[in-house]
This record gives sequence, C-alpha cells and structure tokens, in this order.
Amino acid sequence: MSVRSALAKLHNRDVRQRRRAIRHLFEMNDPEALSGFIKLLEDNDPWFREKAKEAVIRWAGSKDLDLFQMLAESEEKEQRLLAARVANRANRSGMEILSHLSEDEEGIVRLAAWESKMSFEPSLINIALDSQDKAVRKAAAHRMASRDEVPLELLKKVLNDESESVRSSGISLLYTQPEHLDSGHLDEDLLRFVDQSDYSTKSRVAGLFVKRALVSKEISEIVIEFTREQHPEFITHFSRQLRDSDWSLIEGMEASLTTIASDNLCVRVIRGDRSLAATRVRNSILENEEKNIDLRARIIEDLIGRPVVESTLSIISKLQHSDDELLSNAAINLMEEIS
Repeated sequence: MSVRSALAKLHNRDVRQRRRAIRHLFEMNDPEALSGFIKLLEDNDPWFREKAKEAVIRWAGSKDLDLFQMLAESEEKEQRLLAARVANRANRSGMEILSHLSEDEEGIVRLAAWESKMSFEPSLINIALDSQDKAVRKAAAHRMASRDEVPLELLKKVLNDESESVRSSGISLLYTQPEHLDSGHLDEDLLRFVDQSDYSTKSRVAGLFVKRALVSKEISEIVIEFTREQHPEFITHFSRQLRDSDWSLIEGMEASLTTIASDNLCVRVIRGDRSLAATRVRNSILENEEKNIDLRARIIEDLIGRPVVESTLSIISKLQHSDDELLSNAAINLMEEIS
C-alpha cells in the first residue's frame, strides 16, 4: 500500500480500514503523511486522536509553523500541550509560540512550554528560576545539571528556594557537580536542611557532608551527630556514603561507631570492612558487655563466609561460653564454620 492510498483510507467509514491505514503509514514512516492526520486531531474516537498526536510528534518539523500555531490556539488543553512539546522545532518562530504558551492557564502546558524553551535556549534557565510556578523552577534546576559549569549564585538560589522539591533538586545537582561543595561556599546553605528537611532530603545532605567532614571540623561534628539517627531510609543512604569514603579519617567517627551510633548504622558501616579501623570498632563492640546483644550477634553473623582476623577470632571464641544463648550460638556457628 502506497502513502497516497493509505491516506485515502484515513477517513473511510470502516474503522478497521482506517486503523489498518494508520499502521501502514507509521510503518512507511514518511513525513509527507502528516497532512492526513491533522483532521484526526478532532476525531471523536480517542484512539485516532492519540495516533494523530503521535504523527505530529514523529513528523512535524520547522516547515509546520502553521500547524504549531493552530495547536497553540486550540481550546483543547491536550492540543496546546502538544504544541508546547514540538513548537521549538520551528526555531525562533516557534519560540514566539512557546512564549505565549508559557503563560497558559494550565500548569502542565506552561511547564512543557518552559521545558521546550530551555532545551532550545539554555540561557533561559536563569529566567525560569524566577518563575512563580514551582514546577518551572524545579525543571530549571534539573536543566542546570546539563551545564558544564553552574554559577554559584544560581546554586544558592535553588538551595534557598521556598519549595522543598526545588531545593531537593539543588541537592541532587551537587552530587553530579560537587565543585562548589568542595569550596565550602555552600556550607551555610546546606546546614539549614539539617533540622528542617524530611529524612530523604536530610540523608542526601548528610551524604554530601561526609566528604566535607574530612576538612571541616564544624561539618565533622554535624556528621558525628548524624550517626545517632534511627530512621531506616536515612541510615541506608548515609551508611552507603560513609562506606564509599574513608570514614576513619573523619575526626571522632571511630569513637562514635562504638558509643553513640545507632546499631543499624554501625552494622552497615563495618559490614565486610577489613580495615584496621573497622576491626577496632568490631572488637570494641564485641568485648563490651553493655552493648546490645542483638548488635553483637549480628556483627558475628556478618563475619560468616568472610576472612576474620586473629584478634576478632579470639574474642568470638570466648563468646561461645556467653550466658546469652543468642550470642553464644552466633559465636559457635562462626567458629564451627572456620574450623
């Protein structure tokens, strides 16, 4: 079936013929077929309307400025949204359409228009960060990640935004572009998250602070306090960041893990770690009869199947005779596996 014959069947009374024609046109993938889909944008059947939108997204180009204008002026939100997503293909002329759509009454249309504008002209990110629409500001923050270098003042603006979701985007940005974080210029901006944020955001800020704690005494004290946290989501992210760094170089961290740190965090940080610092923490907890029995047993269980240094084995050998059944069983199981 040729493109012309398929187009002729797009408005056939037989629905099956129409659907077959659409499938053929998409298989042939000829942009000239787009003209036949325009009327289908107003079809009563939602399946045909969706196929018409798909055709616009697939084939519309710079020569279709009139189509973009028609869609942008539609009373139908979905058609304006479609225009917002494709109008930048008409280059500068399309930007005029997008400028109008970025003031649309529908938030989803405004956001799509701004996304298209920023993809065409990245410098508009700066303007988008001043938008009254938090969704637009958040989109601008995401776009900043594609820049080779993000100005410090823009990062500060994002991190101090009134919207939690926008600020969260700024934190994510620092993980991909940590240059300003290393300078210490953002310490004050990040400190405000410590007591105000949800655990998900707080854990990511804590992760950023791990590296800073190696060079800043103030930050290291905050990181030490973070070890007290009991929230599972926080512990999962924070422990991963500690394990990915040389946590033993953080002033006070080794002592914290043996004293004030939550049991779950401690277990996660030293699990499988064969460093001297981890061994000292492990041995200290195993020898401390005031420590939680479950914690001591978990540490022993985590050693099963792993190399165990002599100093730790000596402690565990004695724990076989513990009055606590959970602890003695864990020690016996490990010693039997090793022998």
